[in-house]
Amino acid sequence: MRLSLWQQFSSNHSDSFRVVGAFDSPESATQAAETIRALVARSQQWYSQEEYERRDPENLILLPELKASSVNTWEHFLFIYDHHTEDYEPTAYKPLVKQLGGQVAIQFQPLDVNDSYVQVKIICQAPDETTGQHLYKVIDNYFEKSDHYTSPWGKGYGVWARGMIQHEHRQLTLNVEFSNIGQALPKMIAYLRNQGCSEITYQIAERWYWEGKPWEEDDV
Repeated sequence: MRLSLWQQFSSNHSDSFRVVGAFDSPESATQAAETIRALVARSQQWYSQEEYERRDPENLILLPELKASSVNTWEHFLFIYDHHTEDYEPTAYKPLVKQLGGQVAIQFQPLDVNDSYVQVKIICQAPDETTGQHLYKVIDNYFEKSDHYTSPWGKGYGVWARGMIQHEHRQLTLNVEFSNIGQALPKMIAYLRNQGCSEITYQIAERWYWEGKPWEEDDV
């Protein structure tokens, strides 16, 4: 596949951002990650040259600060993380991920009223109503407390989450926002599976704080 996009990056106030791409299969997500890592290496080489030595870019140039280790996958999702957005605008990643066959959402960190964020809707079935009620109480208590770095699915920065949970018989429905979705979402799903939950589905959507769109719109 030939990627023909050239993007000039502009200033942004956020300290970091995360890009989430949803693909049809884990294999497609892995292939996209490998392509992006190759483009990262190529762009780093291009930027390391003196300006008079640089040729016109024949392919997409990504952020020179982005490291290949910042591009990861989990199941059919692709995660890109960058901590250097003082001089760059992450929206350039949207057309890239789309050209690679994925749907995309972006989360800024820290968030401003005009920023987008990634919200995850998780639906699962507990093994029985008693377990469902127990999980509801445990997770709801976590969402309500101030210490979001100690969760039922682990401790530390990589587990931070906030949101809401609903419980009806065996079914649990969670609407969640993660600080580091690439780490926290897999841990939360693993926790639910370890508790015996099945039929787990999840949707990822890009939201804007000032919009308040319902979950049925623009889901990834």
